[in-house]
Amino acid sequence: MRFPGFLPTLLLMTAVALGFVLTFTLPPSEVLSLELYNRAVTDYGQYYELLSAVFVTPYLSDVLFNEVSLVVIYSFFRGEAGWREVPCFLLGGAVGNLATVLLLPPDTISSGASGGVIGLLGYYLARDALIREGSLKGLAVAAAFLGFVITFSSLLFSNVNNVAHVFGGLSGMLCGILDYSFYKRHNG
Repeated sequence: MRFPGFLPTLLLMTAVALGFVLTFTLPPSEVLSLELYNRAVTDYGQYYELLSAVFVTPYLSDVLFNEVSLVVIYSFFRGEAGWREVPCFLLGGAVGNLATVLLLPPDTISSGASGGVIGLLGYYLARDALIREGSLKGLAVAAAFLGFVITFSSLLFSNVNNVAHVFGGLSGMLCGILDYSFYKRHNG
């Protein structure tokens, strides 16, 4: 592992782990105010929950899966995006949570970093497909693989927020497409 290239991934892993620890050190009412509660966002304007919910989760299996997933993503893509990983992760989590608020019932409660992790994976898959293939076919294969990952994770765990996963992944892919456009403009 190249350590400097691993720093953004390490930062994300640390934030996810600290969020898990925070879940058990804060009083339950404060944890609930950090999780995404659709009604709190729509009725009371607690928009910060769109982002704070990315970092809290009461499930050890969730945090371990997200930590391992971040390491696997790093091992495949070697942190090529550098610090761009952080906004891609945050955007994936926030967009996934926004879609949760807009598409799921008002009493839905959701938390965890999976939307951000899948967003980061979507970013790398789209960017890599376009750099290697330069075609919509490569992008379609990347989207299909991302769909497989989302389906697999929903089969592996119960109570998975597929809306957050799908929209986190789509926002990540959009980031990858935009990054590729920038890359292509500057590298011919």
